[in-house]
Amino acid sequence: MDADAPWNARFGNWARDLLAQQAVVGAAIAVADGGEAAGMFTYGTRDRDRNLSVTEHTRFGLASVTKSFTAAAIMRLQEAGALAVDDPVARHLPELRLPGLGGARPMRIGHLMSHSSGLPPLPTRRMVFALAGAPEDDRPIDGAGTALVAVDSAQGVIDALSGMDIVPLGQPGEVFSYSNDGYVLLGEIIARLSGVAYEEYVTREILEPAGMTRTTFDAAQATGASDHTRLYAGETGEGGTRHATDAGDWANPRAWLAPGGLSSCVRDMLRYLEIYRTGGTVEGRRILSPESVAAMLAPRIECTYRTWYGYGLSMHDGPDGARRYHHGGGRVGVSSHIVVVPQRALTAVCLTNTSPAPAGQLANGLVNVRLGLEPGTPQTDLPAAAAPSAPLDDYIGEYVSGEGAQVTVDVQGDALSLRTGGERLALTPMGEDAFAAGADGDRTFLRFLRGADGSVDAVSLGLRVVRRTRRTTSGT
Repeated sequence: MDADAPWNARFGNWARDLLAQQAVVGAAIAVADGGEAAGMFTYGTRDRDRNLSVTEHTRFGLASVTKSFTAAAIMRLQEAGALAVDDPVARHLPELRLPGLGGARPMRIGHLMSHSSGLPPLPTRRMVFALAGAPEDDRPIDGAGTALVAVDSAQGVIDALSGMDIVPLGQPGEVFSYSNDGYVLLGEIIARLSGVAYEEYVTREILEPAGMTRTTFDAAQATGASDHTRLYAGETGEGGTRHATDAGDWANPRAWLAPGGLSSCVRDMLRYLEIYRTGGTVEGRRILSPESVAAMLAPRIECTYRTWYGYGLSMHDGPDGARRYHHGGGRVGVSSHIVVVPQRALTAVCLTNTSPAPAGQLANGLVNVRLGLEPGTPQTDLPAAAAPSAPLDDYIGEYVSGEGAQVTVDVQGDALSLRTGGERLALTPMGEDAFAAGADGDRTFLRFLRGADGSVDAVSLGLRVVRRTRRTTSGT
């Protein structure tokens, strides 16, 4: 790469190569400096069959980037005196029955916002998408291949949770594990205390004041719009070649709006990110108080190596030393990412119509080049490789979650290996019960967790805690 090329050309060349390698069908990537758009990059098509190009106004799904909007809506209600983030959840959802999560340390609204409620990954997402005409990957099948009961509302999710025998990961505030269910509960709290539907409240209190005219929860409006993208699923073929297949239209069940139901474009998202860059305003119009923004951006719990989660946003210190606030989103046909660096007055967003896609790499890469760094500069350095802190047999076994994750850990040669989704990754020891999965330049940090008896009973992987369901040994 030519280090002397203009920053936008350096980024564009790097991004095009990365998008092509990953078979991403369409993407829009944008950066703003001091609130002014400084770079807009579009790639590929929003509809491959009709050869319709992506533009800066193309609507993409946001998936879990929606969670920051939900957290902001909770803060608006706190400003209005309708609730406090320290309120016990049971005060506002009295019919919710989670016997293992209560008592001396009740589950509070803030625990739901920071994914520290103690809820493990559960099958409710697949139960919701059963009724949504969702792509096959979203349909509700448990580990035994049995169809799960479908639900069609937030109240249905509450009833389903109340009927499950849920073993908590820990007491509220102790363990981070990403929970879509927690954000379903937040959406229902917003609806009950505001007196209007969740999506109506977010639209009235955040989208409209911020001037986000092309952002919607309405799946029919989104998919019917002339500039909305279709969805594509990336696959790896023989020889490692990537390609993408059509995954159909956007399915947006009402029960899942609060965890991930928004569609938007990069122009609107740059407006939205001003809330977190400025301390609550968009073009001089106040959306949140400075105190609310500060509460959202405060690190509440470590979610992975050198990365923390606040309320609806995560954070880490970037390669230039400035703190970056961010969130990603992913589902079939959606990979999205937002980045805010208030100290450098920078905001960035990447929206794509393909999953998986390197949306986080692209958004951070755009920030990197604006700071004079190489676009692919790693965000954090993993700890140095070390000798295993325990015998490898401690970790071997099957790990399964209610969300559908199925992970096998075994020994290949003299090293630990992880197998998930047909992919096998070597694990490099990184410290006490910690490992890195994958090759240099594309590694994921994971940590095995031990129970009260000192034995490994779960792994923290992909921001979720996945419990071990079967122990084996290298001789099994």
